[in-house]
Amino acid sequence: MGLDNMYYYTVVLPAVAILLGDDKLLPDTMVTNQFLHLDAAKFSTSRRHAVWADESLALNSADTVRAALLREAPEGRVTSISDERARGRITDQLAVAVEEWQAGLEKLAASIGNVVPGTGAWTPTHREVYRFLNSVTEQADGVLLPGAFNGRAYVRLLDTLVERLREFAAADAAMRGDADQAEETRTSEALQFLCAKVVAALVWPIMSAAAAGIWSWLGLSGVPVREVSWSFLPGGTRCEYHDQD
Repeated sequence: MGLDNMYYYTVVLPAVAILLGDDKLLPDTMVTNQFLHLDAAKFSTSRRHAVWADESLALNSADTVRAALLREAPEGRVTSISDERARGRITDQLAVAVEEWQAGLEKLAASIGNVVPGTGAWTPTHREVYRFLNSVTEQADGVLLPGAFNGRAYVRLLDTLVERLREFAAADAAMRGDADQAEETRTSEALQFLCAKVVAALVWPIMSAAAAGIWSWLGLSGVPVREVSWSFLPGGTRCEYHDQD
C-alpha cells in the first residue's frame, strides 16, 4: 500500500474491524511503500502531474510496464521516474531477455520435433543447473514473504535466472551434434524445457502474459505454479501454441 494510506489501514480499519467483531479477518503483516515520484514531485491528478495507465499501455505491454516499474519500487525510500520515460516507449532488460531466451528455446524445440525428450545421462553441469533452479526459487519465495518483501530484489533475481539459463543454452548448443554425447544431449534438452517451466512460474507475478504463454506452450494447464522441488515435463510432451477462443 502507499505511505499516505498507512493510517487508514493500520489504525482506522483495524479499529472498525475490532468494533464489528471481525478482528479475525485482519492481516498479520502489511507491506508499505514510500512514494514513487514523477520528475521528483508527487503524482497529483489535481495538478495534472500524472501519467495515466492507458497512455503507457498504448505504447508498451503490461508485462514490460510492470517489470520496469518494479525496478523503481519505492521500498524504504522515495524513488522517481522521469516524465519522458513514463510517457515514452519503455524497454526493460527482463522483458527483452525473456523474449530472446524464449525464441532460442522455440528454435531448439523445432529442431527436435517440438517434443520434450526424457532425460538420459547427467553431467555435473546438469546437476548444478537443476540445483540452481531450486535454489533461485527458494530465494524468490523468500523475498516475497510479507515480513521481508522486496520487489526490487525479486526482479533482480529473475534477471540472474534468465541470464544463467541463456548461458546454459549457449553452452549446450555447442555440444549438440556430438554422437558420443547423445544421452547427455537428451538430458540437456529435457532440462531446458524444465527451465521454461520454472521461468513461467517465477515471472508470473510480473509478466503474466509471457508466463501464461510459455506455460500453455509447454502443454500445462491452469496458471503457472511453483514447485518446492521442480519436476521434469513428461517425455513425449508436445510443445505448441494453441488458438485462443
